[in-house]
Amino acid sequence: QPKHPMLSTVVNIIQKENILGLWKGMTP
Repeated sequence: QPKHPMLSTVVNIIQKENILGLWKGMTP
């Protein structure tokens, strides 16, 4: 885990956005 809490939070948000984007892309 990154030493900076805010950085890890941003990474978590980006990962969630990527997962949502992939899910939306797979659904017709």
